[in-house]
Amino acid sequence: MARYVLTLCHGRDKTTLELPEGSDTAVLDVARHIESHFGIPLKSQKLICKGKTLSEHSRLSEYAVRSGSRVMVVGRRYVLEDDAKYKKIEKIRERVGRTSGKLDDIKSELKGVEDGFLVEEFRAAALSKLDRRCCGCNEDLMRCLEELDGIGVEGEHGDLRAARKREVDRIHEIMRDVDRLQENVSSRSL
Repeated sequence: MARYVLTLCHGRDKTTLELPEGSDTAVLDVARHIESHFGIPLKSQKLICKGKTLSEHSRLSEYAVRSGSRVMVVGRRYVLEDDAKYKKIEKIRERVGRTSGKLDDIKSELKGVEDGFLVEEFRAAALSKLDRRCCGCNEDLMRCLEELDGIGVEGEHGDLRAARKREVDRIHEIMRDVDRLQENVSSRSL
């Protein structure tokens, strides 16, 4: 079988694509290759050959695309940092960081109570206050989880799903830390 090669051009970037099925190849298959090579999502691609826009529901033969043809690719590469959903995840990540800092403060204050830097008569009130602050941190982390759950990433770019998953895992780890801290505070107040 003769080689069937297309030249794909996106801006100054060029690549060749060898097609085993020749002109019977679906335009969608070419678009998937473009997505993996150039990083342009399928939904934002526009393919042009010989002045005609190629529909992803058709085959190359319908447009008389021959071996050696040049296919122009129009579309914007996916940039994770520009995604609005990613920006929401980053804002939540910052909030979680602040909550984690509050937990560090609580740990420091609890250590001071354990080391006896507080008069015995004020110890119960201080431990009660630390327990309430732990509950507040836990509630804030729960709100962050709810907000992350509200950011739909089904069918989205894999990096976006991974960013959300990392943040959910991080929040769960911090919540386990809060639980351990609350147990520590409770055991001291007995």
